[in-house]
Amino acid sequence: MTSRTAVSLFILLILFLGLQLFRYTKNTSEEINNTADFLYSTSAPKEISDLFLNACYDCHSNNTHYKWYDEVVPINWYITQNINQGKFVLNFSEWESLSVLDREVALRAMLFDIQTEKMPKKMYATLHKEARLSEADKKRLVAWVDKIHKQLVENHDH
Repeated sequence: MTSRTAVSLFILLILFLGLQLFRYTKNTSEEINNTADFLYSTSAPKEISDLFLNACYDCHSNNTHYKWYDEVVPINWYITQNINQGKFVLNFSEWESLSVLDREVALRAMLFDIQTEKMPKKMYATLHKEARLSEADKKRLVAWVDKIHKQLVENHDH
């Protein structure tokens, strides 16, 4: 290795280590208001809750379970961007603050995203084996979300 290559690698290492000082704040909430949460307010059974927690909640709630590699910049920046985007679209932790119409739209979107395999994102499922949904899991989720959607519509019409 030439001295020029060694110096370049050393500079790259210093830059990489320096970037580690610029991590985003973690998506964790010390105060969890269970009554506002989607799974709590819909009285989701444990089997359904587990599927949502494993496949959806890291990006669509106020509490992400981070892996060791999520701490490394620039991966940390990418993960944070995905979480912020996911929470912007739908934040399960703030379900009760949504209007009835927004809940109805969210439930329809969930059905579509599960059925078309848009969610969970492929990259996420690749890195998190617990997030991979089997065909049986998808059927269970679709049936349960559809049931919740119908209940919402019935209760709203009366």
